[in-house]
Amino acid sequence: MAEHRIAIEVARARLSAVVDGVREQPVLLTRRGRPVAAVVSMEQYAALVAAQDGAQARARKLGERTQ
Repeated sequence: MAEHRIAIEVARARLSAVVDGVREQPVLLTRRGRPVAAVVSMEQYAALVAAQDGAQARARKLGERTQ
């Protein structure tokens, strides 16, 4: 997954454009050149949450099998 990097200071000044841009690709917010946060679309966020929920459910089932 490709992402666009932008300094927090620039993102603050252009927040509306940053939010519009995440429809195309995630945006990594940087501080002093280092990534500190990510902005993703709601669709991408929902997919990440669903994947995490699925992984946690599989881990619980695996734990139940080994006990």
